[in-house]
Amino acid sequence: MIPEILLEYDVPAGMLTLLLLIFQTIYIKDKRPSTQALMHAEAAVCVYAVCRTYSVFLRVDGRVDEYRLVVLANLLASIAQAVAVFFVFLFFLRLTSRQADKKLVLACAIPLLVFVAFLLVPPLRDHVYLISSRSEYVSGPWSWIGLLYAAVYVVMIIVTATIHQDDFQNRYAAVVALGLFLLLANYIDYRFATRIDTFVLALCLTAFATILDAESYDMLQKISLYDELSGLKNRYSLLRDFDKLQGEDICLAIMDIDYFKRFNDTYGHVAGDKVIQLTGATLRRFFDGQSYRYGGDEFIVMTKLAPPAFSKRMEDLRLAIAAQPLDGIADHVTLSYGKAYAYVDEDARLTRIINSADENLYHWKKVRKDRAKYQLTLE
Repeated sequence: MIPEILLEYDVPAGMLTLLLLIFQTIYIKDKRPSTQALMHAEAAVCVYAVCRTYSVFLRVDGRVDEYRLVVLANLLASIAQAVAVFFVFLFFLRLTSRQADKKLVLACAIPLLVFVAFLLVPPLRDHVYLISSRSEYVSGPWSWIGLLYAAVYVVMIIVTATIHQDDFQNRYAAVVALGLFLLLANYIDYRFATRIDTFVLALCLTAFATILDAESYDMLQKISLYDELSGLKNRYSLLRDFDKLQGEDICLAIMDIDYFKRFNDTYGHVAGDKVIQLTGATLRRFFDGQSYRYGGDEFIVMTKLAPPAFSKRMEDLRLAIAAQPLDGIADHVTLSYGKAYAYVDEDARLTRIINSADENLYHWKKVRKDRAKYQLTLE
């Protein structure tokens, strides 16, 4: 008969995780690395649960060469647990903005490979766990290495979340807490030789799925608030941000790209996209978080800068864009802009402020056109 205490957590946790994995495989179309890492971690937990269950069968029903059976059982369970912990870390790594390429993943897998080597090489394995003459499992003097291994990856999780804190945003505290919870579970398993680790890993994966769902929400929110081509905030973001500026003095500028249609007609629409991207990148450099794509080749800057500082930065922006060449395009990109200043109160209307800036933009262009005609007449 299989000892019930050894399986009461492993089997249900493993089955629930397997069902979750099957459901995701069938219905989830998302191919993001973080989603794939979550599914890999779930698969590792499933394998671990199977190995734990199989190890109990070997220990109880093994009759032929019982020593080898017990060694194999513990080896399978220990390696599966180590792989599951590694994939939990990999899940968090995939959530960062850094591209987790194969070389980075291999470098992060070094602790896993070292720990597995301890389990595979008999002289080292005998220090991690021992098999008595009665074919019973006994913790060895180096059994703490398993706890150290888990601690290494928990530290790596916390360090990764700290370095890429902007990627995790309000989920940072939850990530750190889950990492510490995972370490506590491994400590309990090491110190008291319980069998709750599969159950805890399954709980962690459920929490990770919640974090992934929050990431999906953030991604959808970003899509709704940002313009994909320019990388700037969109018109909806402009309205939201304006509502947050109640009681503030603001400076607003509306600008467009001079002769933008000519770029499209002469060099093609791909060149037009490059012009939009160049303008967006430069605007982010000068007014990060305060610049918006209003539509087409029109952009808006809305800031709480003082008027003199705002005027200087706008002129620096115009000169910076004009100084940047584009590959395959002979013409330089130039901007025209109009400014407006306002105090935002309950009666303030964003459309009125934009219209005021737009009138100044029209005046700017008319003055430049008249000046060009005058110079042409003199020549």
